[in-house]
Order: sequence, then C-alpha cells, then structure tokens
Amino acid sequence: MLGSEHPDIAISLDNLARLFTAQGDFEAARPLFERAQTIFEKVLGTKHPDTERVRDNLRSPSDAASRLP
Repeated sequence: MLGSEHPDIAISLDNLARLFTAQGDFEAARPLFERAQTIFEKVLGTKHPDTERVRDNLRSPSDAASRLP
C-alpha cells in the first residue's frame, strides 16, 4: 500500500485536478493541485519536473486541461 506522501498519490491528485479543470470546476481542482505540489516538493524537491508541472497547473488551470494525458 502506498503512503499518503508517495509520488504516485501526487500523480493521481494531479490527474484528478486536471480532470476537474477540464470540466471547468477550478474550485475542486485547486486543493488537489496544492496537495500534489506539497507532496512533490517534499519528496522530489522544488526543481523536479513533476513539481514544476503541478506549479504551472496551479498558475494556469485552463492550460492544465489541455495537458491531460
């Protein structure tokens, strides 16, 4: 079982936040992006590409929807 601060949890939170963003629900997306960012910063550091991507998603939620996998 993965712990609450495992990078895979952050990836799932980010993906869910991008889904909410694609649906136009920025209020639901924001706390998920923030939690993902917190996990990535703690586990991977502030300069890691995953951390930077989530930070970008927080800054520009409308662009986050276009980056859905």
